[in-house]
Amino acid sequence: MSRVGMLFRLQALDLELEAGRARLAEIEQALSSNPAVLAAQKALTTAEAAHRSARTALHDIELDAQALSAKIKEAENRLYGGAVRNPKELKDLQAELESLKRRLAEVEEKELAALMDLESAEATLAQAQAQRQKAEKEMLVLNGALAAERETLMTHVAEMQAQREAATIPILAADRTLYEQLRQAKKGRAVAKLDDDVCAACGIEPTAALRQIARRGELAQCVGCGRLLYAG
Repeated sequence: MSRVGMLFRLQALDLELEAGRARLAEIEQALSSNPAVLAAQKALTTAEAAHRSARTALHDIELDAQALSAKIKEAENRLYGGAVRNPKELKDLQAELESLKRRLAEVEEKELAALMDLESAEATLAQAQAQRQKAEKEMLVLNGALAAERETLMTHVAEMQAQREAATIPILAADRTLYEQLRQAKKGRAVAKLDDDVCAACGIEPTAALRQIARRGELAQCVGCGRLLYAG
């Protein structure tokens, strides 16, 4: 195999390795961070917070209602128990009792509204929990397929890496250094095919002398993009 042919082969292996490693990274990301599960968990967290808030609000209102009921009972006992005989005190006590009952009626209306809010929050929470469970089940199915693909890819990448190491053995050190420099500068593509006497990477037509060098398999760099030309 020619000097440039060996570099072209090395490039093919490198590109395949890069693609395999990129896909492995995607799989690892998918396995560790499933978007559907994250979205379902976010909705569940929001629903749990809303449910706690609704439950706390109802509890606070219930305490207010209990306190008012206790005050009403105390006022009724004083009013009807015969302990208070002064007409003015009785009138004031009656007014206080009526005020307490009005406040209790208002609190009971709030309690009913809070109870409805809690029921709505419970329904939303149940729906969010079901959606989270569904997303987790779907993730497990997907993860099974992804895990299988990962195993296949890891084997393939290991094979490609072994082939790459073998492919570099006959390459001259200077040629490999130039290849690595160009590969870094040209986004992984150090070698370009010469198609119909034109560089496939940049579209520039090399001189006849460069084309002749490329056809002999020697190292000829494109005057347009600087890549090594491979005539096949």
